[in-house]
Amino acid sequence: MAAVAVAATVGYLRGAAQLRDRGDEWPRWHSGEFADGTFVLAAALVARPPEGSFATSTAQHVVVAMVASLLVLARPVTLTLRVASAGIRRRMLAVAQYRPTGALLFPPVAAVSDIGGL
Repeated sequence: MAAVAVAATVGYLRGAAQLRDRGDEWPRWHSGEFADGTFVLAAALVARPPEGSFATSTAQHVVVAMVASLLVLARPVTLTLRVASAGIRRRMLAVAQYRPTGALLFPPVAAVSDIGGL
């Protein structure tokens, strides 16, 4: 899991650097937010709670749920859409505009789903 987090962070930072190199704006705090979020997420997933420790297991689940929602603030999909080729952009937008996916991405539905998952 840690390798996936490192790969995601490196990909995100490369995308942000690519945008800045071509003269587009991308706030540095987004990059820091993403790196911090993936680090905390990986640490929470890699840590093994003691056997039978309900409180530790619950804390681990809450950290994973909360950090995953906070990663959205780093806008990884927006970054991907701005950096990706036209073909990839078209496919991503087609998935986002597909009616069932669009319903899940609708902010009130996403908020209720996130809160309900905690």
